Amino acid sequence: MKFTRLSRYEAGWFAPALRAIAKENGYSNVFNPSIAFLDGTWHLAFRAQARPGEKPFRSYYANGSAGKLSKPIDLTQILQDLGTPQVADPKLVPLAGRIYITFNTGHSAHSPNGLYLMQVWPQIGVPQKCELDGRQTVEKNWAFYMPPHGTLSAIYSLEPLTQLRLVQGQLDDGKSLHFERIMSAASNTISQSLSIGTQMAFVDSGTAYMVAHEKPRLRSKRGYLGRIVRLDFDSAGAAAITVGSKRLIHSFAKLILMGQRHNPNLLWAVYFPGIVVDGNDVLLSYGINDLEFAFAEIPLDTIWP
Repeated sequence: MKFTRLSRYEAGWFAPALRAIAKENGYSNVFNPSIAFLDGTWHLAFRAQARPGEKPFRSYYANGSAGKLSKPIDLTQILQDLGTPQVADPKLVPLAGRIYITFNTGHSAHSPNGLYLMQVWPQIGVPQKCELDGRQTVEKNWAFYMPPHGTLSAIYSLEPLTQLRLVQGQLDDGKSLHFERIMSAASNTISQSLSIGTQMAFVDSGTAYMVAHEKPRLRSKRGYLGRIVRLDFDSAGAAAITVGSKRLIHSFAKLILMGQRHNPNLLWAVYFPGIVVDGNDVLLSYGINDLEFAFAEIPLDTIWP
């Protein structure tokens, strides 16, 4: 089993800029940043406590360039004002020349887990619930994309590899988005412990990379590691999946040091919400044990295949 320690590949200005806005606004426990890039602007979503001990964690959005981020927008407050119970696992995704956030609301006995899309740039939109018949109640993430034919689509799961297509609704009209399954194929070679992590970063119209989460278990506890995944789309839009061999971690120390955990069932978490690919350069944003954040810039050929 091969590991890549991302702590050796710290990225440029992103971490100092996020620490700066956290300090300016009194945030603590900043973690799970999701980064995206579009039209010369960097975009960042992240989770944090607005005051020590606050739970559930809040979600924020900021953008910027040249080493500085804008004042964060409190997505949690905006969505609470609109009646959305909470914003969990926020991830940024570029679609149709705009930046959207996809998030879920968590699962409880009183409110089943919902999954949403909402525009955050160039303007803040309204949340649109994503609907699918027979959807699992505790799933967390879909990977959204806009294929050449222009109909909003998504990867629903990696094993079996299941693709969705929008059949009712429209982005930014404020109404629910209804999807249907269009393709589903079991590979029998991919572990079912792999789940969608980041959104997809397309390098051309037919090839995209994402970081998937591998979730090893020890008794009742679970960990999160990263695995690079490549998706290749044929002329009909059907995807094929290949999983990289290397496990992505921050450092061995963060796996071994069993300190504070917000979730008592968590072994460790190297949790990947963000990926940007530019040629052979890969920028990853990730959280560490729900307590910290990091950014890594690493050559693609170092972590693939």
